[in-house]
Amino acid sequence: MVLGTYDALIVGTPVTNVESKFPALLMFQTEEDKARYLQNLYKETYLKDMIARNKIQHSNELDELLSVIASSIGGLLNPQKIADTFKSKKMTLSAPTIKQYLNYLQEAFLVDKALRYDIKGRKYISTPAKYYFTDIGLRNAKLDFRQQEQTHLMENILFNELCARGYKTDVGVLEMTERDATGKRLEKKVEVDFVVNKGDKRYYIQSAYSLPTAEKRQQEERPLIKITDAFKKVIIVGGSKQPSYDENGILIIGIKEFLLNEQNFENLEKNGVDFKKAEDFSHRRCYRNLANESYQELRYQNAWFISEHA
Repeated sequence: MVLGTYDALIVGTPVTNVESKFPALLMFQTEEDKARYLQNLYKETYLKDMIARNKIQHSNELDELLSVIASSIGGLLNPQKIADTFKSKKMTLSAPTIKQYLNYLQEAFLVDKALRYDIKGRKYISTPAKYYFTDIGLRNAKLDFRQQEQTHLMENILFNELCARGYKTDVGVLEMTERDATGKRLEKKVEVDFVVNKGDKRYYIQSAYSLPTAEKRQQEERPLIKITDAFKKVIIVGGSKQPSYDENGILIIGIKEFLLNEQNFENLEKNGVDFKKAEDFSHRRCYRNLANESYQELRYQNAWFISEHA
């Protein structure tokens, strides 16, 4: 868990930005030491190893590529778009090379790729795609602990958690028809943050840090309402909201309740949540097993921390 970020998302205290899933952070007492550890881990382990293992000649460009991804959480990217960004910075890196570098980053378990899925057409859209950091602490270290947009960080956290629970997690695309004020038909494409699948189960999920107004709530609900199949629709919000269903049958649940309940959505009943410990939990592999052995133990420590500070 990204304890510092979760602390802000759940209980409203200032985000520390330096926490991550790596157990070694528990040895450090100060924010400065934790920040130094994460920055060294990124530079000396991840970056150097990728450069050496893949014989990368453009190391500065690889580092800049990671900056682009870290600054674009929740945004759509493709190699050509990134190449154009590099050109504007007077750096030369071709789209095919960028595509290969993106593959290296995924092989190193530093980022994950979420494909877009056409919900009505029932097919994948290969490009553009979204990229999420497998560890928020490393993402923050890459950006020197700046650019802390809570909405995007929460979306990244949810993506990681859904993958950890064994779901195939995609970004949904929905084509819909609406009429403007004059009655003219308009064709629109809207996004559903996550379409998750495991076995015969599917859930449509929106990540919404807050729903301060009726307009914002309608904005988040509208794509879900337009989906006509019978699979469950969910909105996950910041804070500790208890699960409840609205008049459209959409489950709304706070991120605290979602993260501390490791069960799958099918065990969330309309009358509330059963908080018994999950019997089957699988987590993402960590790069070169740096955190593999004690990751689950850290999750329960963080769950205790959140409960104590709620």
